[in-house]
Amino acid sequence: MGRSVRKNVNSELQILGAVINLYKPQRNLSSESRFAVESAADLIGYVFDTNIHDYSKIAEAPSQKLPTVIYAKNHRAADQFWSLTDEVLDKLKTTRNKIAVVKLVK
Repeated sequence: MGRSVRKNVNSELQILGAVINLYKPQRNLSSESRFAVESAADLIGYVFDTNIHDYSKIAEAPSQKLPTVIYAKNHRAADQFWSLTDEVLDKLKTTRNKIAVVKLVK
């Protein structure tokens, strides 16, 4: 998919990595799916460590017009999104503080 988009829409597109979502740890299929994605790392390049589980809070947040980290700030779903955020920022070699400063300046 990335190659097709680069060719037809955005030649500058770079894929940062893949995120496993709708993850259900109690199901064998979830771990098998994660293994399959990790096995295709040569196509994807990187698979983030954080799995986003299949929590109802994630599905409910958009109906409240809120991001999950605000709608369910004390729920494990928010923790997972913050963990993924930290991973993305690490990969981009930046910090939450730096992002907050950029938001204030704009």
